[in-house]
Amino acid sequence: MSHRRLVASVANFGLLVFGLALLMVLGTGGTRLHLLGVEIGLRHVSNPLQGFAFFAALRLLAASRRSGLEARVVKLFARLGLPPRDAPATRGSAVQAGAGIGAGFGIVIAIADLTRLFLTAGHPGLDYRDALAALFVSLVSGGLAGAAIGALAGWASLEIGRRVQPRPGRYQAGRWCLALLAVLAPLVLRLAPAADAATRQPSVLLSVTSALLGAGVIVALVIPAAVLRARRGKWGLAVIGGGVLAVSLGLAVIAALGAPRGVRARTEITHPNILVITVSGLRIDALGMYRDSTTLAPAIQTLGFGGCYFLEATTPSGEVPAAAASLLSGLYPATHGLREGGDAWRWPPEGLPEILASHGYHTAGFVSWDELNGRQSGLAELFAHYRDLTSVRDRLSQLVTARGWVTVFGGRKSLQRPPDSVVADVRAWLDALPQGPWFAWVELAGPARARPVVSAHEPWPTDTGDATPGDEPALWWEALGAAPDADAPLPQPPAWADADRRQRSFADWLGGYEAAVRAADRATAELVELLQIRGERHRTLVVVTAEQATSLGEDGHWFEAGTGVGAGFTHVPWLINGPAVPANGIIPGPCSLVDVAPTLLGLVGLGGTRRWEGEDLSRYVVTGAGALRDPRSGPVFIESLPDARHAGRRIHAVRLGPWKLVRYPGGGERLYFVEGPLEGEVEVRGGRVSRQHQSLSDILANRLAEQTQLTPSGS
Repeated sequence: MSHRRLVASVANFGLLVFGLALLMVLGTGGTRLHLLGVEIGLRHVSNPLQGFAFFAALRLLAASRRSGLEARVVKLFARLGLPPRDAPATRGSAVQAGAGIGAGFGIVIAIADLTRLFLTAGHPGLDYRDALAALFVSLVSGGLAGAAIGALAGWASLEIGRRVQPRPGRYQAGRWCLALLAVLAPLVLRLAPAADAATRQPSVLLSVTSALLGAGVIVALVIPAAVLRARRGKWGLAVIGGGVLAVSLGLAVIAALGAPRGVRARTEITHPNILVITVSGLRIDALGMYRDSTTLAPAIQTLGFGGCYFLEATTPSGEVPAAAASLLSGLYPATHGLREGGDAWRWPPEGLPEILASHGYHTAGFVSWDELNGRQSGLAELFAHYRDLTSVRDRLSQLVTARGWVTVFGGRKSLQRPPDSVVADVRAWLDALPQGPWFAWVELAGPARARPVVSAHEPWPTDTGDATPGDEPALWWEALGAAPDADAPLPQPPAWADADRRQRSFADWLGGYEAAVRAADRATAELVELLQIRGERHRTLVVVTAEQATSLGEDGHWFEAGTGVGAGFTHVPWLINGPAVPANGIIPGPCSLVDVAPTLLGLVGLGGTRRWEGEDLSRYVVTGAGALRDPRSGPVFIESLPDARHAGRRIHAVRLGPWKLVRYPGGGERLYFVEGPLEGEVEVRGGRVSRQHQSLSDILANRLAEQTQLTPSGS
């Protein structure tokens, strides 16, 4: 007896120490404690949860059979119909009891895991289909996995117990099984995906812990009591529990489905709708209006001729998320912070979608790249509705209890979806909208990508197969200079291309690019037709642009994006078509995607006093007087992707009027003269050219100094 009391005292002390450590970790969002050279962290073997579970199991084994809470619980269950505690245990009864206890453990863990998923899903959160799928799969898989492990633990506990006690009873075998499962349960954390910042928030950790405790009480006490009472003909507790569960599920479904459309708030239509379409990788020379050549995108070109287009628009960044954020915020990447290698996300208090929403606009974003997913990029926070590639598979892969099923049966993760899928989402969203103006950003699957992807619909300009370039020959690229022989491989294939694609002929690569552009053009035509069918074409501003362009031989690069600051990477189309926009408007001079947000707000009469880094060019759009724009317009700043050739640092450039200065990480500079889509290097020898070089160098140096203050890394 003295040994039992000693073990119980040690267990009580361990529970106190690790319980306090666990509370501290939960209350601080995952702080690691260093105690006598031992690191205590939530995701380590020596973490407080594992220690707490070990001493809880030890306390359970050292508890007296006739005193304590568990003795009262067993006595209660015995009165409700549980077999006597001293009934002899057999292998069958041990396996059955272990399966039941293990299923309870699995369900409790699944409920806590679901709580974490719901709390950290981000904006706009899970829809009811994803929520119900996650609920079903998690509970079923958690229960089945727990039952299987529990059955094995029950059998192992009985076999080990027989070495200690000749004829252990059912209660004794169940106690050993429960202690073993308690020790094993925290190891589930090792199967969890890497915890992100949202998961480590104290509020999330405490909520998940509360859900774990509450679910444990329900599964371990309420449900068994209801089942045992029902076996004796007393169905009251079971009916009450089932009714509460049914009402809760009903309310959850109603909340997920939303209020009926008829009771939604309606606003008067006082401003035009805005549809912004971006096609990553679209070159200006693929459109005939920029060059006298065959167009690959007749629908986009028609929009350009029917409205106005900017001759010298550039992207501020070689990264798609950074360029998209600049388009929506009117700020350069160093200011908004959404870029590779940058510091914390510093999204402005008000961007284009927020300002429009404050004036009654319904806002939505529809994207087709995985790197624009709302949880990953944070762009979803700007919109009331955001549709990305996050699928049920992605939701389930975040659950501990469902990751195995996803790995075995889930297939490959989709990293890109075709344009027609995006158009279908836009159509469904518009059909469900109440009256009022709306703003939609539609990002179509582009014809190029800076990094390799594995997808059923590969956006790379390769594997053309049955791609048809059209009735006329593709002459749009001939002005770029000498191209490789059609049947020969590329002189310098993209770095991300695998061995098979490196052997593809230039014709295959070019045909794949053309096919991707045509697919985006067909999707644009479908969106315009959708507006016409809805009777909204006459009051909708349609904007088409690209987050980045694609190189076709510039600087020796072929079919790459974002790796430099030359025209092949940074010169993008930008056209506006809609009410109050005269046809055949041509606006010269350098401009940037950071000018899109202030220009659109100016066109709809909501310019306001917000500080933009971009320029409001609406006055040139509505008057069609682009020729009156100052030829020294600017400055416009550009940055590339981190360049491995320069120790992972970026190439920077500034454009002022027809002059462009490029600065490399090592300090070297080059001066270019830009005329339309072409640019040529100018040798700096003195005189006016030298003064121009010095002026641009000073402008860029001041900008980089400001950027260093925003990003201490200075990348």
